[in-house]
Amino acid sequence: VAPSLAEYEGVYYARPLNTAIEIRVRNAKLELRLARTQTISLLYQSKDQFVAGEWFLRRLECVRGARGDVEAVRLFEDDQQASHFVRIRN
Repeated sequence: VAPSLAEYEGVYYARPLNTAIEIRVRNAKLELRLARTQTISLLYQSKDQFVAGEWFLRRLECVRGARGDVEAVRLFEDDQQASHFVRIRN
């Protein structure tokens, strides 16, 4: 069963990349927005895991804190290289 997509919405920031991304629900689907220029659809795969299918972004994995809230996301370019983005705003 897919989770409520609203719990993933927010702005996330990666300090080493000096880059922010926005994850939002639009038309009952989750999407990731990069630098206000590109929007990528995220497809539910399993709990806290989404696939993107772009050459530079294969999948997204959510990281939950002790209270169970989504605190960060990891964006995977491939199976080994991931960029870590911390939630800075809901």
